[in-house]
Amino acid sequence: MQKGKDRALRLRFVAIAILIVLMISMTSCTSFKKTTEVNLTPFAEQTITMAGSVNYGFMQIRAVYIREYTQQTPEVEELRIMIGQIRTVMRGIVAYSIQVVTLSQASKTGPERAEGLADFIEEMLEPVVEQKEVELHYQEKNLDEILENMRKQETLLDALRISQPLIDEITYVAEAFLDKYKEQQQKTVDALDQAIDAEFAPVISYTRFLRESQAYVLTNLQLLYEYWKGDETALETLRQRETPSLEGINMEDGLDMHELLQAEDILIDRMSTITTLRSGIKPQLTLYQMQKRELQDLNFEMDQTLQRTRAAITIWQQTHRAMAAGITHPADINLFEISKKIVQVALPF
Repeated sequence: MQKGKDRALRLRFVAIAILIVLMISMTSCTSFKKTTEVNLTPFAEQTITMAGSVNYGFMQIRAVYIREYTQQTPEVEELRIMIGQIRTVMRGIVAYSIQVVTLSQASKTGPERAEGLADFIEEMLEPVVEQKEVELHYQEKNLDEILENMRKQETLLDALRISQPLIDEITYVAEAFLDKYKEQQQKTVDALDQAIDAEFAPVISYTRFLRESQAYVLTNLQLLYEYWKGDETALETLRQRETPSLEGINMEDGLDMHELLQAEDILIDRMSTITTLRSGIKPQLTLYQMQKRELQDLNFEMDQTLQRTRAAITIWQQTHRAMAAGITHPADINLFEISKKIVQVALPF
């Protein structure tokens, strides 16, 4: 039921965002004046859909069995902050894509549209320039020169072309940040894994002891059986194993049938005791295994969402490059093929 609600929320988010774009696109049949007609709506629609998928993916990363550990592990909080930053990046990309459509449909002159695009990108660049973790390809003055050049353009399409290095820079920083997220994800998984092991260390140690004891008793029973079948060396091996439970039985001169059955009963009783003890700790062992499995599943889900985020950002960048290169008709921007190639790289299976 919860998954159904989450899916409904995601679909609602995507539907509302696409509706906004469609309403914008309905305000005018042409995007540029004079001889060039451009429909940039597919660019925004594609971005909104991908961002919705990424947002939904992060929403599904929820702990149940290991929730207690996630509330006590500092690495988890750091990861949550980074997830929030990733979602902010995706919202920024969506906002930019909608702004492009808005400007293309606005009743403004070409230079006014170009200046509006430059203003919006300049705002997007502020956190990119302010962050110090990733070294930029461009100096700040170079970014300002590109923005100034954008403001001199006569059409929005020309401004988009000039803006591509800035879009590439935003993409580069976003991808570098995703690399750091992956590092933090691994630190978080390792910390949680260690916390689970520490919590269940006594259970794991005792389980190992019981397993080894059970194997030891089974070997003794096998040696008794081989001796009964006529292998005299089996009794010597059994004697050398120093089995405490068989100390009351004299094995120096061999075993008669009564002693053989007595030794067998002792070992079977020991096996029964071990089985009872293992049954007693089975619930704890099962919980341990469920927690470890959930951690593996969560790590897998985070990997999948990270790969989809990378794919979404790369598709956004490549689609923008296609428009910047002058591919203005939506049919000529093969979003499906671009998406397919990128997703095949990110999700090879």
